[in-house]
Amino acid sequence: MAESWYKEYCPKCETINWVCNGDETDLTAIDVEGIKCHKCGHIWYLGDEDLYEFDAETGCWEGVEDCNWELGLETPD
Repeated sequence: MAESWYKEYCPKCETINWVCNGDETDLTAIDVEGIKCHKCGHIWYLGDEDLYEFDAETGCWEGVEDCNWELGLETPD
């Protein structure tokens, strides 16, 4: 199984966070949409946040806290 790791800097405290999105060829798995900083707890979108803010099915605007987020890691495991 191939794993996809992302290295992201927290937009609030600029700490490096690593997150694993698993095997991106497995279309049955749930994608990671956001990261929670392991240092300050700030949550932000992974990628283009415009894709996540409006849910056409429910007609509701969603906050970043509602996305499928993972806790960032200090180093990739």
